[in-house]
Amino acid sequence: MEDSVTIVMTIREIFSTSVKSLSSVLEHSPRDVKILFVASRFPDLTLDELKKVSENRNVEFIEIDQYLTPTQARNLALKSVTTKYVVFIDNDVIVQDGWLKNLVDCAVEEGAALVVPLIYERFPPWRYIHVAGGEGKLIETPEGQRICHQLPYYTHHDSQTNPVEFERQKTTLVEFHTVLAEVDFLKEIGGLDEQIRCMYEEWDLCIQAMRRNKKIFFEPKSKVSYLPPKNVSNDDIRYFNLRWSESWLNESVARMISKYDLTPGTGNLKAGRTFVKDHRLYKYVKTKKFLEKIFGRKIASVTMNRIVAMIDKLANKITVKKEYNRWRAYTQGEL
Repeated sequence: MEDSVTIVMTIREIFSTSVKSLSSVLEHSPRDVKILFVASRFPDLTLDELKKVSENRNVEFIEIDQYLTPTQARNLALKSVTTKYVVFIDNDVIVQDGWLKNLVDCAVEEGAALVVPLIYERFPPWRYIHVAGGEGKLIETPEGQRICHQLPYYTHHDSQTNPVEFERQKTTLVEFHTVLAEVDFLKEIGGLDEQIRCMYEEWDLCIQAMRRNKKIFFEPKSKVSYLPPKNVSNDDIRYFNLRWSESWLNESVARMISKYDLTPGTGNLKAGRTFVKDHRLYKYVKTKKFLEKIFGRKIASVTMNRIVAMIDKLANKITVKKEYNRWRAYTQGEL
């Protein structure tokens, strides 16, 4: 297996979870499997800790003094991948024993181009399901609308109070928290679409696979868990705000509409905007919990979604614009 797969780790939205995530991957993966870690403008202290925990392991850090979109970071690492398969995993994911072997075994046995594990979420890990396969497809209505449809299965399901027996099966949806991909397939489509900055990239990848009659599988024997932001640092917030910025979102939506002739404001194009709007406030999780204790959950949610969102937008407008312009200059080869 060590000669057939490379692990690529990239930042999802914050830096703070990186050491815990890489430590988990190292602990539960074969020693000789190569790991490429894209350290795009990582804080020095975090990068030093990452290098320390990975001593004497086959880990290569791709250091770059610039924020990147997730698709940029993955494509950058993909240039150095020489194995048949690559596993993309975010830096806020922890894994269980057998996670990698089960993904590779599924790909080999089923001839799959994409394989996604059973993904958990929240704290404590291994209880609440984030996604267990799902639906990704392009819907054409009788009225002529073309809709991006994306439906993850078992989202937020409590597996402790209501256990589910999952089996390996075909799916039409993956998520980039963790996904195995056949490298030849990625080369065939010209790599990941870098014009999709912050949303919809998993849907795009699945549509590209299905259009080429590639198999996509859900393998529940492979288990990982996404850990949402808990303690957010100033370094985290700088990237977080750009990661979920209106600029990156609008450019992603425009690319999707152009690429697939989608009807604006429908399906997951609309749902994605709502997700980003709400998710931007995730960095204020402590503030929200404080407000809930005083005013209750309903009033706290209204306060967060209106007042805090307005303050956040004003406070970060200049910073986000500065970081966006720097990223744009780099992307256009001006830096």
